[in-house]
Amino acid sequence: MKKNILKSLKMDSETTFYENGNITSHANSWEQSKAPMTESGKAVAMRGRMTVQADGTTSFVAYNVGTPSHFKILFSVPNGSLKETNKNIVVNFCMSKKLSAAQKAQALSDQVAQIVEYFITEQR
Repeated sequence: MKKNILKSLKMDSETTFYENGNITSHANSWEQSKAPMTESGKAVAMRGRMTVQADGTTSFVAYNVGTPSHFKILFSVPNGSLKETNKNIVVNFCMSKKLSAAQKAQALSDQVAQIVEYFITEQR
């Protein structure tokens, strides 16, 4: 897990809950001596899950950054890939909008044929 905060600490703060779901929290003036809080000394964007209880108790749990991918790439083609999860096999294609419909259809046809050939050779 990537370290974003220098250390665990408790701060008194003023928190505002907005109707649209936004939340802002500002450290009280007597807590300014605890800054900087982030590893880099700058703002850090974190992804996670925030829970707000009816009584205002708020908790934020950061997602584990740096964990291995949920997919294992089996085969790649120029505009897509064939991936495997624990339960499924997933085929993804991504084509530029600049290509014409005929170019997209031709590329898709060629790449699907490559994936089918991969399946045939791997099943032997």
